[in-house]
Amino acid sequence: MSVKNEIKKTFIKIFSFVYNRKYANLLKHLWAQSEYKNPYDFEKGLDIAFIVPEVMGSSGGHRNIFRAVKKLNDYGHKLTVYIQNPKLLEEQKYIINKNFNDMRYVDILPFKNNEIKHHDVCIATWWETFYMMYEHKEKFKQMFYMVQDFESWFYPMGSEYILAENSYKYGVPVITSGPWPAKFLNEKYGTETHPFLFPLDTSIYNCSKNRTKKNKNVIFFAKPEMPRRCYELGLKALKIVKEKRPDIEIIFFGSNKLKKNKLHFDVTFKGILPTIRDLADLYRNADLGICFSTTNPSLVPYEMMACGLAVADIDVNEAEYKYGGRDSALLLNPLPEVMAEEIIQILDNDELRKKYAQNGIKYASENFISEDEMGKVFESIILSKITKENFDTNKK
Repeated sequence: MSVKNEIKKTFIKIFSFVYNRKYANLLKHLWAQSEYKNPYDFEKGLDIAFIVPEVMGSSGGHRNIFRAVKKLNDYGHKLTVYIQNPKLLEEQKYIINKNFNDMRYVDILPFKNNEIKHHDVCIATWWETFYMMYEHKEKFKQMFYMVQDFESWFYPMGSEYILAENSYKYGVPVITSGPWPAKFLNEKYGTETHPFLFPLDTSIYNCSKNRTKKNKNVIFFAKPEMPRRCYELGLKALKIVKEKRPDIEIIFFGSNKLKKNKLHFDVTFKGILPTIRDLADLYRNADLGICFSTTNPSLVPYEMMACGLAVADIDVNEAEYKYGGRDSALLLNPLPEVMAEEIIQILDNDELRKKYAQNGIKYASENFISEDEMGKVFESIILSKITKENFDTNKK
């Protein structure tokens, strides 16, 4: 390693110690970007394509994808989004513009008949879209794979599990949402990974508004359609909580697919709230937020933290790694009976709950970046792989 690089490495370590890891990581990526030498003439920006699965309005994964698309478009690159097997393309465009970002200046096309145009860069965003991209690898000068979770675990052991797992083994650089999948894939498969930190919209998720709700309540991110959110475990534990403490209001949110008549205990159903501002108000008015993340977490627990809400997660798969230790979130025992007791204990201990809430606010403020910072990191990862060799070929 050169003396120059050693000096940089030392500076970043000192910066991280004096300030915090968020800005040290951002500095590292932006530093790499500032040294990037452009061997290819793209004054008008790169031609970048994303291949995405069919869009759902409430999907946090899609929100991250379209954040990246929006920012790369803002920075002057030409963006095309291919949607995997859309039933109605115009409906998909409406969902995107309504729920995520204004995409009127981005080409949104169906991926059909196995057809895709030539692009400088192509980015797959789901294991099925990886194979769609890789089959046409000769049409792109550089490929990337945006990974937001270990997708094999979404399936029982079988063909889909193995196909999803195999997608990490082709040598395509992986851009990961957060550090957890980067660490996991690198250690398990030796995958080249480039993480970006979670973007947190602090104009929405913050402690600026006072609580208005008087009664003690627990909110549960209840998504029965998503197995990794462990809906049934939460259901069993919260039923016990309600039996022992009927004064505590139990609130379910995050899905419109709940079967209310099968619960056998009193629950307030919020479903999918109309806007993210309503979601932030829900967080600010709760005493405990429960969000189970058995793999890579969603943004939900961190948005709760930013709103000053004490967060509880399930204690599996090195859960503490997602929260920088065990002081920022209450990590619950997976046994429902024990979990229920732990929930009751923290609800009855205002001082401990306040401590978790304060630690959560600190963790969220120090470990998350703005959408623009996320966009810059995402762009710097792409630019770091653009070389004279791969752009001097006559693929296009």
